[in-house]
Amino acid sequence: MDYNNRFFRVHSIFVDAYGIDPLKDKMAERLGSITKWTPHVVTQAERGALDLISEIEYGTEDYWWHIQAYNGVCSWREVIEGLTLKIPDYGAIIALTTEMTQMSNPVSTIAI
Repeated sequence: MDYNNRFFRVHSIFVDAYGIDPLKDKMAERLGSITKWTPHVVTQAERGALDLISEIEYGTEDYWWHIQAYNGVCSWREVIEGLTLKIPDYGAIIALTTEMTQMSNPVSTIAI
């Protein structure tokens, strides 16, 4: 999926509460490598609310964009009642995040 697609970006939030633009973060393109997921059927109360679904599934609303990117959802308007979303495994998200963080901030091995 092209996360910089103009249509995709127009219908998505650019920066989250931590100052991260999810669609520019390299994590988004790596989410597709997660093979373990669970289904989540969107209820009427959850329509358009990926943050609520993240809260329900992970205990925090912080992973809404992981769900969005993993499912190729372009707009919150696509999250309708009855839609089955694939919820990527939390442990796999944490492992990828840790790996990405270590790649961008390598630990120095200089002896003192």
